[in-house]
Amino acid sequence: MLNLQRVAMFIAVVDAGSFTLAAAALGQTKAVVSFNVRQLENELGVTLLLRSTRRLRLTDAGVLFYQRGVALLNAAENLQDEVRASHSGLSGELRITTTPEYGAQVIIPALAAFARRHPALRVRHVSSSHHADLISERFDVAIRLGTLADSRYRATRIASFRDPARRLSGLAGKPSGADAVRSGAS
Repeated sequence: MLNLQRVAMFIAVVDAGSFTLAAAALGQTKAVVSFNVRQLENELGVTLLLRSTRRLRLTDAGVLFYQRGVALLNAAENLQDEVRASHSGLSGELRITTTPEYGAQVIIPALAAFARRHPALRVRHVSSSHHADLISERFDVAIRLGTLADSRYRATRIASFRDPARRLSGLAGKPSGADAVRSGAS
């Protein structure tokens, strides 16, 4: 397999017209550039450059390799740019499971905004009180109440809730209706 760094060094030598100028342009020593071009020739089994004390001359194989090498490096650079551009945002699928209440009140509104910012990402939300097997059901995130029973998972506390029974026992009188219970008033 071709070493693209060696191909780039060979092209730099041809473009510069000398090993010394190519080495300076590449920030390498002349010995490193010369070694890599010689290794490239050894790997290919052909002479690419005819060297003399005064100048370099491309062989027929060197002309062909230079032309195709320039195209190869341009294609590699374009591929790198395309891959980076295609992954500049989030993509794929994000699977989240939450309790029904927390999901409806907090997560679903947040996921809607998140999905708008990342249109290439498919967001799947499953609302369930059932403790899913995250691996077999392929969930990326699970938001649950209580302590983590399975130590294979990593947990982070994202919120704390007061015990509703304790909250109600502290009220001075009896609540006057469902709205009063929700607001904590008597």
